[in-house]
Amino acid sequence: MSNEALGARPRRRLSARDRDRWRGVSHLSSLAAAITKARDSPWLGAYIAELRVSPQAPIRVEQTGRNPYHYTLWGDPGCCSPA
Repeated sequence: MSNEALGARPRRRLSARDRDRWRGVSHLSSLAAAITKARDSPWLGAYIAELRVSPQAPIRVEQTGRNPYHYTLWGDPGCCSPA
């Protein structure tokens, strides 16, 4: 779930674009990119989760940020059940 859906409050004032990203879920497009990010940012946690998204899922996906492997996904967290 997104930071917003979890009820987390931003630490700083967010621009409209940053607010949009706050409402999404951060994702990396490959396992190698996720491992690199985990090594560079250990405060994010010790686990890597695999996310499978159906082509029919009602979500928006967009490459965000400077890292070409970083994407943000937006959708209703209650819309779909895990496989």
